[in-house]
Amino acid sequence: MNSTVTKVGREETLAEVKKFAPKRVLLAFETLNEDKAIRKAEFENLRVNTEFFKAHGYEVGAWIVPLNSRNEAYQDMIKINGNPVKGLKCPSCEGFRAFAKEYYKGLAESGVDMILIDDGFRYSILGEAPACLCPWHLKEIERLTGEAKTVDELREYIIKGGKNKYRDAWLTANGNAMRLFAKDMRDAVNEVNP
Repeated sequence: MNSTVTKVGREETLAEVKKFAPKRVLLAFETLNEDKAIRKAEFENLRVNTEFFKAHGYEVGAWIVPLNSRNEAYQDMIKINGNPVKGLKCPSCEGFRAFAKEYYKGLAESGVDMILIDDGFRYSILGEAPACLCPWHLKEIERLTGEAKTVDELREYIIKGGKNKYRDAWLTANGNAMRLFAKDMRDAVNEVNP
């Protein structure tokens, strides 16, 4: 964790890193922090940590879980059982994407060589059910199929219906949201450090 390097100490962390002889160091972020003062401090720590490890010959990256946020204003992913996935935001949410773009710019401004997106960038099994059937996804599925369906109606098609137009539309909608998020984050990073 980026914060751990600062708490434990850079020299102590470097001594541990050297035991493994890596070529790069990844500094992890668990959640996208919305508090501007905390975020400013996190990015300053990242900048200093990045300079420190680069000075010792390492390539440095920020490792981020891309969809984590505690902000209730953003759309949580909705599992096909209709329950929210608390803390994991749907990448279709415009407000969340706007915030995440600023966050990614902050990461890029720190001077890291790369931003590694954790495997949390997915709609797979999240607890007892896959996601997402939030309002955006329902509208996108309707656009793709020409039919409005409820979460309860879609659930049966998605998990029990075999190959069908509703399952295909659900998968397409998920892919569209992921690609939209990824493009927005790439564009944000390119504004700072192409």
